[in-house]
Amino acid sequence: MYEGMQGAIVLSIISMVIVFIVLGLLALLMVGLRKFMAFTSKKPAKDEKGIVKGEKAAPVPKETTGVEETANEEIVGVISAAVASYLHSTTSALPLSIISIKRIIPQTLNYWAISGRQNMMTERISISSRKKGGF
Repeated sequence: MYEGMQGAIVLSIISMVIVFIVLGLLALLMVGLRKFMAFTSKKPAKDEKGIVKGEKAAPVPKETTGVEETANEEIVGVISAAVASYLHSTTSALPLSIISIKRIIPQTLNYWAISGRQNMMTERISISSRKKGGF
């Protein structure tokens, strides 16, 4: 029935149609399961922005107020003066304008310390393997 080049083309088209139909049905099944789980879930549903429906977005609190704000302004002033004096001593054609300064929280892990510990461990392993007659 399906012989030759024409039969091969017809069979490939039929198999591709069947594959796309099965993939479409699987996609519909996944969407249906998501809707079913959202309907039966006790958690409130979220929209695309990640905000729970029926609730207002919480206002963003200010980071600094009062005394802290004046202290931050003084710190920004001191840092900008130091950078300006450094740039004035070097030849620079760019005007200086510091917009904001962000405090960096130190990392809990120091990568140099980790590297040093790993080197010490590999040295101990290599020394202990030499004592036992290793390479």
